[in-house]
Amino acid sequence: MVAAVVRDSPPLRVGELVIAIGHPGGFVGAATLGIVHADEGARDGRTPRWVRADVRLAPGFSGGPLADAAGRLVGVNTMIQGSLALAVPAATVAAWTRRSHALVAS
Repeated sequence: MVAAVVRDSPPLRVGELVIAIGHPGGFVGAATLGIVHADEGARDGRTPRWVRADVRLAPGFSGGPLADAAGRLVGVNTMIQGSLALAVPAATVAAWTRRSHALVAS
């Protein structure tokens, strides 16, 4: 098994192809394609709070990876807002994981 390569989402561009992977209805490894609409709500001017894309997230896709066309992880799918899916950017997930690990280790 190979670990996923993480790509920070700030380099994502509107119009870029993304792939959501999930397990809707117990079907393992389902994928759906979409287009990036925006990296939204940057707090620090670099890391966006959300990646918005028009991928179709059926129940079972939440919590699954959002990847770019090269297969690099760009976010974690969370929910639908209107007709757009929202994903937490990979950089945000990585920062949270580092902070959580440091708290557990101390």
